[in-house]
Amino acid sequence: MSVNYGAPWRARTALMGVLVGCLGLLAACDSTEETPGPPGVGSAPVTLTIAYCDPVEALFEGFTAIYPQVTIVPAPQDCSTFGSQVVDLMTGVDPPDLTQIPGRSLGDLVHAGGLLTLDTYEPSFEWGRKFYGAHLAQLQVSPDGGVFGWGNQYGIPAFGSFVGVYVNKGLLTELGITGIPVTIGEFEATLRAVKEYGLTPIAVGAADEGAQLLWGSLVNALIGAELAQEWVNGWPGASISHPGAVDATEILVDWARAGYFSPSPVETSHASARAKFAQGSAVFLIDGSWAMEAMPPGDDFGFFAFPVVDLGYPTVGLGSTIAFGVSSRTKNPDLAAAFLDYLASEHPAGLAADCGMLPVNAHTAPEFPPGLSADLWHAYSTAARDFGIVNFYDRATGDIGPLLTEALQGVLTGQLSPTSFVDSLQHHYEESRAE
Repeated sequence: MSVNYGAPWRARTALMGVLVGCLGLLAACDSTEETPGPPGVGSAPVTLTIAYCDPVEALFEGFTAIYPQVTIVPAPQDCSTFGSQVVDLMTGVDPPDLTQIPGRSLGDLVHAGGLLTLDTYEPSFEWGRKFYGAHLAQLQVSPDGGVFGWGNQYGIPAFGSFVGVYVNKGLLTELGITGIPVTIGEFEATLRAVKEYGLTPIAVGAADEGAQLLWGSLVNALIGAELAQEWVNGWPGASISHPGAVDATEILVDWARAGYFSPSPVETSHASARAKFAQGSAVFLIDGSWAMEAMPPGDDFGFFAFPVVDLGYPTVGLGSTIAFGVSSRTKNPDLAAAFLDYLASEHPAGLAADCGMLPVNAHTAPEFPPGLSADLWHAYSTAARDFGIVNFYDRATGDIGPLLTEALQGVLTGQLSPTSFVDSLQHHYEESRAE
């Protein structure tokens, strides 16, 4: 493989980041700890209506436990349709005061005028000091809703997610390998050793998103966070037709031909690959922090950030957040902003830690006990503090996800060359942006 591109990042000109994640068992978590009150919450009884689809009720319970004068009226939505309906909800008659921001809907919400600009609250709440800049950037968008990572702030993150490498440390020990691979070269050498030992190196389910997570992780490592973010975020002139993206695809093909993936990956779902990995059928799995709940208890399983090109390169990973925005027509904007500020406190951070998600404020994150959750936090927080979190590649346009899955299947079966694959993505990207 050819990876001599120099440092895979350039001087940063703006904050960039990520969007939307999975949650899990949040509603079952405790919500009794109190935190200091932010400005904007008076003593008179008041009501907030919040639209959401993930099970975030424990957040509401935590806020009202601290401020009993506030009543939150839940407005639950169907996650399968929320992304397509949220604009109508927030621009219709009597919209909720706040909404979870699903999928790529932020741009459409801003373009339709459904969300309140939050920049005026920054001097009071100082969100720039509380949240990772990469997460705040994912919720910044241009006035036309077309470019992310630039423009006004329209949302605040509640929980984070991160994609990296799950490892069965017990199987590695069988091979006599005790260290974790840091570079792609070391990772490839480990995959070779695992294969020679007779084990499956990586569990891959390419029937849906599994190959996307692996390919995206390789691309991030080879072109760097900033170039990747520019493309996913829709910056003018951005292109995925880059030598690093082609090389990343070639590595994917080389690993498939070498037998480093589980049998018949194109015919295997990602959920099935994950389940088989958890049962000990492979040594590695490329997956998100949301998969932690599927891992067996004990010390056999760990997690590390996807390897970098060379020592000294910054940690980069795919990632996202669950986030909330304020209606442009709310009658209680200060109270709604206070709820957003509450998301930076110790209470939501504790909920995230208890429920398999990741806190978005390093200052209020709990101390994680040694093990899988601590591994996840270390990898995620290292990438987040260096703006090394990249949104998922299937968010680059509204309909690129199915194309990406199908094209990667073509790459893995030899029907599509790495160069043709990358060029086809860029062609689709440019056509979508021109519409």
